[in-house]
Amino acid sequence: MSRSPFGRWPLAIALFVCVEALAESPAGPAGAATEPSLTLMDAVRRVEAANPRLKAGAAYVSAAMAERDQAGVMPNPELSLELENIAGSGAYAGADSAETTLAISQTFGGGTRRAGVAVAEANLSLTQDAQSLAKLDLAADTARRFIAVVTAQEKLALAQRAETLAENTRADLERLAAAARAPIAERNRARMAYQRAQIERRRAEQDLALARRQLASLWGVEDADFARAEGSLFTLPPTLNEAELRTALARSPVHAALRNSERLREAEVAHAKAVGRPPITASVGMRNFADTSDSALLFGVSLPIPLFDRNRGGVAAAEARLEAQRADNVIAQRDAELRLMALLASLQQAREEARTLHDDALPLANEALEQTRYGFERGRFSWLELASAQQELIDTETAAIDAAATYHTLLADIEALTGLAIARPEQNAGVKP
Repeated sequence: MSRSPFGRWPLAIALFVCVEALAESPAGPAGAATEPSLTLMDAVRRVEAANPRLKAGAAYVSAAMAERDQAGVMPNPELSLELENIAGSGAYAGADSAETTLAISQTFGGGTRRAGVAVAEANLSLTQDAQSLAKLDLAADTARRFIAVVTAQEKLALAQRAETLAENTRADLERLAAAARAPIAERNRARMAYQRAQIERRRAEQDLALARRQLASLWGVEDADFARAEGSLFTLPPTLNEAELRTALARSPVHAALRNSERLREAEVAHAKAVGRPPITASVGMRNFADTSDSALLFGVSLPIPLFDRNRGGVAAAEARLEAQRADNVIAQRDAELRLMALLASLQQAREEARTLHDDALPLANEALEQTRYGFERGRFSWLELASAQQELIDTETAAIDAAATYHTLLADIEALTGLAIARPEQNAGVKP
C-alpha cells in the first residue's frame, strides 16, 4: 500500500517560512493593526484544518478502509432444517414417520474473497493517493494565493510611492507656476498625473482586498482575518537540477497514483479469474428418524460445474482495462515530464528576469530619477523628462515584482508536481541566495 503524506505540506512554504517582512511594503489595509500577520505556514495549517475538500477526502479514505475490511469477511454460514415423510398417506400420515435433518453449511469462495481483498486494498491505496493529490493541489493553490497577496502588497506600496512622487511634483509645479517660472500647461499635466496616481493607488487597494479575500476563502471565511501576508518576494531560492527533479517526479504522489491505478486493474483481473473458479459449499448436520428414534450424522459437499460460465468475458474485459490503464499511464508520465521541463525552463527565465530587474535595472532607474529631479529643480530638465523618469522607475519595479511573483508561482507548480520542497536548506532558515 502506498504511503500517503497526509501530514506534510511540502509546497512553496520553504519560500516564505523565513517570515522576512518586506521592508519596502509597510502599507497594509486600514484597521489591520489589531489583526495578526500571516505566514504561508499559517495559511496552509488553516486550510488543512478547515477546507471541506480535505474533509470529504478523509471520509472517502475511511469508506475505502471499511470496504477493505468488509472484503476480508467470510460469508455467513447457513442453517437449514428439513422435514421428510410428513403429511403423506397411510403410514406417512401426520408426522409420526418424519425424518428431521438439521444442518449447517459454509461456502468457501475458491479465492474470490482473497482476490476481493486485493481489489479493496488497491482501491484504498488509490483513494489515499487521491487525498494526497488533493492536499498537494490545495497547498499549491494556497501558495499561489498567498503569493498573490504578497504581490498585491508590494504593488500597493509601489502605488503609494508613485502617488507621493506625483504629489511632490504637482506641488513643485504649483509653486513654480505661481511664480511664473513654469507654464500653466505643465502644472495642469502634473495635476492630471497626480489624479491618475490616486486612481492607480485605489485600484491597488482593491486588488489587495480581493487577493486577501480569495486567500481567506480557502479556510472558509468571507473577509480576511489577518493584517498582512509576511514573505520575502525577492528571496529566490535556487531549485534542484533537472536530474534531481526527474528523480523526484518518479517518486511523487502523481506517479504513485499512476502505479496504484495499474495495481487496481491487476487486482481486478485476478478477481475476475477467481470468479470463474466455482466456490465449494460444505455442510454437516444431524438426521433424526422418527420411526426408530435413531440419529445419524450427515456430511455434504456441493460444487458448481463450470460448464457454461467461466467468466471468460469478465476476465477479457478486466485485462483490456488493464492494458488501457498501462497505456494511459505511459501518456500521463510523459505529459508530467514534459510539463516539468516546461515549468523548469520558465522558472529559470523568471529568476533571471527578476534578478536582472531588481538588482541591475532598478538601481539604475532610481539613480536616473534622482539625477533628473536634481536637474529639474535647477531648471535643466522639463517636467516631461521628470515624469518620464518617474514612470520608468515605476514600470521597472512593477516588472521586477511581476517576475518575482511568477518565479514563486512556478516554483509552487513544480513542487505540486514533484511533491517535495525543492528550496535549499539554507532558504528554510531565511538566508538569501
